[in-house]
Amino acid sequence: CWSGAFTPESIKKGEQRIAFLPSHQQMFVAEIDGRIVGVTDVTKGDEVNTISTLYVHPDFHRQGIGSLLFEEVLKFLGSDTDIIADIAVYNTGAIKFFESAGFIVTPDILQKEVFRMPSGSVITEQRMLRDAKYFQKKKTPPEKGSA
Repeated sequence: CWSGAFTPESIKKGEQRIAFLPSHQQMFVAEIDGRIVGVTDVTKGDEVNTISTLYVHPDFHRQGIGSLLFEEVLKFLGSDTDIIADIAVYNTGAIKFFESAGFIVTPDILQKEVFRMPSGSVITEQRMLRDAKYFQKKKTPPEKGSA
């Protein structure tokens, strides 16, 4: 479905962007036998962290690759700040994956023009949130004497 979507110029521009990422951004790549099968792009912010991309090739779904990428994301971002991810509304598998990682669906529906499909349409996205306070509470051991 993406054949023809990438030109030599767009690939070169992407490679340059990756080579010069600022320190608050990181990309992680999953490879199997020299083939890229997954990628994630994250940004560490002062008030909120963002997962811009977490993609696993369909031939490699349900093999733990997304979970491994997400573990690396958490190591980089930490758990003290909320994390948002904007997921294509039609991608129910991704929404379920993020829910299993502790994200909740928010009321926010977005149409960002960051990437236009070849048809000219813009993908509608569902904002999801992983609340840092919730996970900090889960990690805190109960006080002595509490049941």
